[in-house]
Amino acid sequence: LIANAMLVIYNKYAVLGVFAICFLMPLFIWTGSHWVFMPVALSNMTNLGFDPFLWLGFTAWNFSQLAVSTVIMLKTKDKDLKQIAGSAAFSIATAGISEPCAYGLTLKYKRPIIPSFIGCAVGGLFFGIFKVKVFQMINVSLLSLPQFLDPAGNNFMLAIIGIVLVFTVTFVLTWFFGFDDKKDLGK
Repeated sequence: LIANAMLVIYNKYAVLGVFAICFLMPLFIWTGSHWVFMPVALSNMTNLGFDPFLWLGFTAWNFSQLAVSTVIMLKTKDKDLKQIAGSAAFSIATAGISEPCAYGLTLKYKRPIIPSFIGCAVGGLFFGIFKVKVFQMINVSLLSLPQFLDPAGNNFMLAIIGIVLVFTVTFVLTWFFGFDDKKDLGK
C-alpha cells in the first residue's frame, strides 16, 4: 500500500513524488518500511537504466544524517558522544550506513528529527525539479558519488548541488535548533 501510494503520486506528479519519498524517508527508515520500495527501484534499473525515485530518498536521508552527526561531533563537549558522532559520520561518509546516527543520535536526542525531515524535503524538491537520477544501486556515500554520473548530461553536478543543499539545510537547522549540550545532555 505504501509503495503503491507513493508510485501513484510519482506517476501523476513526478516532482511531488520525489519530494514525498525524500521528505518521508526518515519515517520509512526508522520503521524499516523503506524496503517496500525495493521492487520499484529494481524495476526502474532494469527498464530505465536508472532510478529517479527511491535512491534519491536514500541520498537525501544519508546526507541529512551526515549533517546531524557532524554537528553533534563539532558541538558537544562530551568526549564519548563526540566519538560516537564522529564514527557515525565516518560510517555514513564512507559506506552509506546511517543507522548509528539515525538510532544513536537523531532519535535518541529527538531535536535533530525536524531538521532531518526539512533537509530531506529540500533535497527532494531539488532532486524532483531537476530530475536527478541514480545509475547504480549502491549505498549512497561520499565514496559512491560516481553513481550519479551520466555521460549524456549534467546529472552529476545537479546531484552534488542537491546533496550540498540537504547537508547545508540540515546542518544549519541542527546547529541552531537540533542539538545543545545543556539541553540534550544536561551539561
